[in-house]
Amino acid sequence: MIKRAIQASSVGTSRYVSLNGDGIVDVAFYAVDLRNKDALIDILESEEIDTCVHLASKISVPESITNPGDTIDVNIKGTFNVLEACSKTEVKNLIFASSSAVYGESKTLP
Repeated sequence: MIKRAIQASSVGTSRYVSLNGDGIVDVAFYAVDLRNKDALIDILESEEIDTCVHLASKISVPESITNPGDTIDVNIKGTFNVLEACSKTEVKNLIFASSSAVYGESKTLP
């Protein structure tokens, strides 16, 4: 379902895709670059959002080595934009998740 929303936002002119047609109510998908703080603020102000779940990041370690500037822009500056947008709007809660890549390669598996 989210994959269809991403595909629809990629081919359409709108950055907003309603998921209500899939039997889900009160859920919207916005395809917006985290580096665009104004767009994030616009979304948070236009919706009645009290909780933001931030899962977006670049996770490829090899890509972060070959293109560190882009990784910094998205992962650090993008996260900062999310934090600022939440702070400037009525968002009361932020859920942030990282990937297992932050732990490095495990010597033993559980």
